[in-house]
Amino acid sequence: MSLFGRVAQTKEGALKLIDSGLISRLCDVGFLKERYIGSNTSSNYALNTFQRLLHPVLQLLLTILTTIGQQEQIGIQAVIFSRIKAKYYRLTQF
Repeated sequence: MSLFGRVAQTKEGALKLIDSGLISRLCDVGFLKERYIGSNTSSNYALNTFQRLLHPVLQLLLTILTTIGQQEQIGIQAVIFSRIKAKYYRLTQF
């Protein structure tokens, strides 16, 4: 993730990461689909692990969005929102 973060610090690098499909792949990461509910020790450990994994992903997305500028952000935000919305819809269906 730190390599991607360094690449994302330039506009050209951020756009290359986007073109490579990185955002779609990040939206498909398995641990992001998990829900951690509970207050016992194993749940606390799972939540801490989840947060340690999530932080670099969010930091990378923030770096990409900050670097590319407002015009390109609209399309990327639409992709992220549509992917999250579709996953939420699948998770809430019985």
